[in-house]
Amino acid sequence: MFKKVLAGALACATLFACVSCSSKTPPAPSSSGSTPPASTSSAGSGSDVFTNGPEEVLTLVHGNNLGTPNDKWANYFKELVEERSEGKITVNVYPNNEMGTERELTEGVQVGTYDIQVTGLISSLSFIPALATLNMPFMFNGMTAVQIDQALNQSDYHTLMQNAYGDSQFYLLGGFMQAATFRNVTSNRAINTLEDFKGLKIRIVENAYCLKFWESIGSAPTSVTWAETYLALQQGMVDAQENPFDNIYLGNIQDVQKYLVISEHLLNVNHMIMNKARFDSLPQGYQQVVEECAAQAREKAADEMAQSIEEYHQKLLDAGMTEIVLDDAVITQLKEQSEGVYDMIRSELGEEYYTTLADAVDKAKK
Repeated sequence: MFKKVLAGALACATLFACVSCSSKTPPAPSSSGSTPPASTSSAGSGSDVFTNGPEEVLTLVHGNNLGTPNDKWANYFKELVEERSEGKITVNVYPNNEMGTERELTEGVQVGTYDIQVTGLISSLSFIPALATLNMPFMFNGMTAVQIDQALNQSDYHTLMQNAYGDSQFYLLGGFMQAATFRNVTSNRAINTLEDFKGLKIRIVENAYCLKFWESIGSAPTSVTWAETYLALQQGMVDAQENPFDNIYLGNIQDVQKYLVISEHLLNVNHMIMNKARFDSLPQGYQQVVEECAAQAREKAADEMAQSIEEYHQKLLDAGMTEIVLDDAVITQLKEQSEGVYDMIRSELGEEYYTTLADAVDKAKK
């Protein structure tokens, strides 16, 4: 009930701001207390764009715990924007699903109840169908974080995706965040070959492309909510699951799974999305600062994300999990078996999305 009342208050505040150009007045937001990165640019600071500009209040929501990469990204962004705008832009951060589920938050941003959300791609897929391109298995294997960043954020693919976001009333703010971190498999049986995946009862997220991939390699995928995954593994309802290292460790999966299988089948990507009409309503100088601060905050958070993910990796090994690294020949076989996912995405989105990403990846590797 509290969430609905609070969301309604924010929606009313948004409408009032549009009419009178006064700031929104949401309740005091939560904060992780993270220390922001030092500002390295003064674009917009001290200029007439802020001296004579209006006051703006942006509401940023996310579903992650305090101190996680997405929470750090949100708070670095807040501090940078407020500093660079000389206090003319205020960013209020509401973490940890305070304002609703991931889907409710995304819907809220789409209709303008909230301004900005930081989230993973999976929960946004039903809102932005073109994100299916980042569900193509093994697309980024062997690439560094710098190479992947070039492919996603400094290419024609980024331009194409920005247009796709706009079609769904979103604006991609600051680019895609990744740290060359991937989803990997845990299991109670050793997996070394393609054959070992056959018949594997694996918990997956509810996603048509993930379902297609696991079925294509002969596994038996089952959609189970994350909250129920530990119990499902413990009781043998499923044999395996797949996630990034941090989710695996924080979900205590190491207590009920023996093997950590390094498959790196999907890149772990997050994004900051803003209501497009809200972004367009900002003065041009404000837009520039908001975009630049989002990108700078992303880079800082991604650097810490890489270190944090590796720490969780080591914690899983320290907890007694046995690591199995799939060799290149097996990865090649898995990718060949998953061509149906690529075909599915081409069929649903059109050839341009696939070709543009594939070209960006090829260029980044050179």
